[in-house]
Amino acid sequence: MLNHISNSVDHHARVPFSYDDEQQAFISSVTDVFTRHCTMAYVRAVGSGEASWEDLWRRLVDMGLLTLLVPESLGGLGRSTVDLVAILEAAGHFAAPVPLSMTMGAFTPMVVAVAGDAERRHDVIEQVLAGVPCTIAPTIACAQPAVGHRATIAGGRLTARCEVVPEAGRARLIALPATRQEDKRAVLVVGSPQDLGVHIQPAMDPTSTIGVLDVAARDIGDSVILEGDPRPALPVAWIAAAAELVGIAAELLDRSVDHARSRVQFGRPIGSFQAVKHRLVDILLLIERARSLTRYAALAVRDGREDAVRAAHRAKAASSEAGSAAARAAVQVHGGVGITAEHDVSLLYLRARQLSMTLGGPDDHYACACSGSPDRGDTAAGTG
Repeated sequence: MLNHISNSVDHHARVPFSYDDEQQAFISSVTDVFTRHCTMAYVRAVGSGEASWEDLWRRLVDMGLLTLLVPESLGGLGRSTVDLVAILEAAGHFAAPVPLSMTMGAFTPMVVAVAGDAERRHDVIEQVLAGVPCTIAPTIACAQPAVGHRATIAGGRLTARCEVVPEAGRARLIALPATRQEDKRAVLVVGSPQDLGVHIQPAMDPTSTIGVLDVAARDIGDSVILEGDPRPALPVAWIAAAAELVGIAAELLDRSVDHARSRVQFGRPIGSFQAVKHRLVDILLLIERARSLTRYAALAVRDGREDAVRAAHRAKAASSEAGSAAARAAVQVHGGVGITAEHDVSLLYLRARQLSMTLGGPDDHYACACSGSPDRGDTAAGTG
């Protein structure tokens, strides 16, 4: 399957991808914030509860970053998925312990995508503009398109099941795609974790949170129902997760290479041994492939190309593979110390492994990329 996917996208390597001066300046300003305020010491302190993730979050909100994909007509920055991948790859490099990709790359595009209820949609976007952390509940089966929505709303009561709601413990609003029973139309339910009945669970990554949604005929309280189909925005969510994974994987590789250069065994740096350097080169190839596929997917979505959905599937699949492989290799290159809780590599390892399965793992997305129509936005969403 991997060869099939790779052969089908060889021509994508010739697609130009660059940032203009304005984009470069914006990306640099965001990276500067991460450099100064998102050290690994801070990330570790957030994971242990000794520091608040909201300190970094407020700085990013003040930059207007959450409204990156909100049209200017609605008060946002009006930028594209091309800008999104650069910002989130940087966030991945620094292991930013904030729900950035879920808010600006998943929740916001879904809300913008629904066409009806302009007033209600505006009210929700105003909360994003104000810095409210958000996420989505991926309730559409990725590898089983025929299943459709696994959430239904009838008479103001919600029936839904979702194994993993990313960043549920920090989000104040959750967007949940659903089917309205009365007319079988797709809608977007937006509400608090409490109103939707999301239960917070321990996460593999101590710097993030997850939740579980499993309710039957639950009153949705003060939640709002936005008319319109949010599924065309799903590829943006996959691209967002893919970009963050690329950043995490690249950081893991950088740390592995640095360690391989400095760690001496048998009188030589371990990086000089063929088994080590070949392993690291393999990881580099996986990362560059994932980065290329993610950037192409961003261009495809921005330009409305007919293969945008498949491109987003490929990007998430390849990035999940690269993230998991880089995490395993980093632990092995660092030896036993790499997996200990006291080592920074362990935090990156846990982040990569958790995010690789968020919004669907590689098998799910490869299956979807190899089937279905490339111009359909309803072929998938993560199974968790």
